[in-house]
Amino acid sequence: MDLLDLRGYVLESHLDGVRRARRVAPLVRSGVASPTESDVRWALHRGGLPEPEINVDIHDDHGGWLARGDLVYRRWKVLVEYDGWQHERDADQRQWDHLRREQLEACGWRVVVITAADLRQVRGVVVRVRQALRQRGWPC
Repeated sequence: MDLLDLRGYVLESHLDGVRRARRVAPLVRSGVASPTESDVRWALHRGGLPEPEINVDIHDDHGGWLARGDLVYRRWKVLVEYDGWQHERDADQRQWDHLRREQLEACGWRVVVITAADLRQVRGVVVRVRQALRQRGWPC
């Protein structure tokens, strides 16, 4: 089922929960890599922030590939990354992430890292992303 089919189904359905599904259907996006990324994107939306691009490749000024970003505000060079359990438990993954983030920052990107612990206070996540966007010229 693609997004158009899903939206059509929700509009025509009479099942329990359909009101909520109709409300959020316009916010469903393809290409999201994890449910947590969707949760973060939804929290940013509810917090009044602009919609980020999802899982897009980020390149340096010469076209070299830097990273695939979870939630990307390309205009302001702000990247929101969710680090799940594998980032905490795998030393190689942590090292690779650290080096990649250094590269991104050297190319002018601001990286906001979100962890499971951060999601317990999702307002704090919104505040951090809002602050990063403002520092980069977002006209709140």
